[in-house]
Amino acid sequence: MGPYAFDDALTGSSITCDYPGLQALMVERSDEPSTCASLFFPGCSLINYGLPLVQSVYDLLKSAGEVDGISLLCCGKILQYEPDGPAQRRSFEA
Repeated sequence: MGPYAFDDALTGSSITCDYPGLQALMVERSDEPSTCASLFFPGCSLINYGLPLVQSVYDLLKSAGEVDGISLLCCGKILQYEPDGPAQRRSFEA
Protein backbone atom coordinates (compact mmCIF):
# COMPACT_ATOMS: atom_id res chain seq x y z
CA MET A 1 0.00 0.00 0.00
CA GLY A 2 1.21 3.44 -0.81
CA PRO A 3 1.26 6.56 1.29
CA TYR A 4 -1.98 8.23 2.26
CA ALA A 5 -2.26 12.02 2.13
CA PHE A 6 -4.55 14.19 4.24
CA ASP A 7 -5.03 17.93 4.63
CA ASP A 8 -5.63 18.43 8.35
CA ALA A 9 -8.35 21.07 8.68
CA LEU A 10 -7.53 21.91 12.30
CA THR A 11 -3.80 22.47 11.86
CA GLY A 12 -3.58 23.57 8.23
CA SER A 13 -0.95 20.85 7.67
CA SER A 14 -0.65 18.45 4.77
CA ILE A 15 0.34 15.03 6.15
CA THR A 16 1.42 11.86 4.40
CA CYS A 17 1.33 8.52 6.21
CA ASP A 18 2.89 5.28 5.02
CA TYR A 19 0.95 2.11 5.74
CA PRO A 20 1.83 -0.29 7.19
CA GLY A 21 4.45 1.27 9.40
CA LEU A 22 2.57 4.50 10.03
CA GLN A 23 5.48 6.81 9.49
CA ALA A 24 3.91 10.25 9.22
CA LEU A 25 5.50 13.22 7.53
CA MET A 26 4.31 16.80 7.53
CA VAL A 27 4.64 17.90 3.91
CA GLU A 28 3.41 21.44 4.24
CA ARG A 29 1.97 23.71 6.87
CA SER A 30 0.01 26.85 6.17
CA ASP A 31 -0.21 29.82 8.51
CA GLU A 32 -3.95 29.41 8.80
CA PRO A 33 -5.99 26.28 9.38
CA SER A 34 -8.90 25.88 7.01
CA THR A 35 -12.45 26.34 8.14
CA CYS A 36 -15.13 23.71 7.80
CA ALA A 37 -18.66 23.23 9.06
CA SER A 38 -18.18 19.54 9.89
CA LEU A 39 -15.08 17.52 10.64
CA PHE A 40 -14.19 13.82 10.60
CA PHE A 41 -12.02 13.23 13.66
CA PRO A 42 -11.03 9.54 13.67
CA GLY A 43 -8.59 9.90 16.57
CA CYS A 44 -5.24 8.19 16.89
CA SER A 45 -6.69 4.80 17.87
CA LEU A 46 -8.56 4.35 14.58
CA ILE A 47 -5.67 5.82 12.61
CA ASN A 48 -3.25 3.32 14.15
CA TYR A 49 -5.73 0.45 13.82
CA GLY A 50 -6.59 0.86 10.16
CA LEU A 51 -5.42 3.82 8.13
CA PRO A 52 -6.98 2.39 4.93
CA LEU A 53 -10.30 2.29 6.81
CA VAL A 54 -9.87 5.93 7.85
CA GLN A 55 -9.28 6.89 4.22
CA SER A 56 -12.31 4.91 3.03
CA VAL A 57 -14.65 6.31 5.68
CA TYR A 58 -13.44 9.85 5.06
CA ASP A 59 -13.87 9.49 1.30
CA LEU A 60 -17.40 8.12 1.81
CA LEU A 61 -18.41 10.88 4.23
CA LYS A 62 -16.86 13.57 2.02
CA SER A 63 -18.55 12.31 -1.17
CA ALA A 64 -21.89 12.13 0.66
CA GLY A 65 -21.50 15.76 1.76
CA GLU A 66 -21.46 14.82 5.44
CA VAL A 67 -18.03 16.28 6.28
CA ASP A 68 -15.96 19.15 4.97
CA GLY A 69 -12.60 18.15 6.42
CA ILE A 70 -10.55 15.73 8.51
CA SER A 71 -8.11 16.05 11.39
CA LEU A 72 -5.49 13.49 12.34
CA LEU A 73 -4.79 15.06 15.73
CA CYS A 74 -4.73 12.91 18.85
CA CYS A 75 -7.13 13.95 21.62
CA GLY A 76 -4.72 12.71 24.32
CA LYS A 77 -7.38 10.58 26.08
CA ILE A 78 -5.17 7.48 26.04
CA LEU A 79 -2.69 9.29 28.29
CA GLN A 80 -5.02 8.83 31.26
CA TYR A 81 -4.04 5.15 31.27
CA GLU A 82 -0.31 5.85 31.52
CA PRO A 83 1.41 5.80 34.95
CA ASP A 84 2.53 9.42 34.56
CA GLY A 85 -0.38 10.41 32.35
CA PRO A 86 -1.03 13.88 33.84
CA ALA A 87 2.58 14.93 33.23
CA GLN A 88 2.53 13.51 29.71
CA ARG A 89 -0.79 15.22 29.04
CA ARG A 90 0.62 18.61 30.06
CA SER A 91 3.61 18.04 27.79
CA PHE A 92 1.34 16.93 24.93
CA GLU A 93 -0.87 19.99 25.32
CA ALA A 94 2.14 22.31 25.42
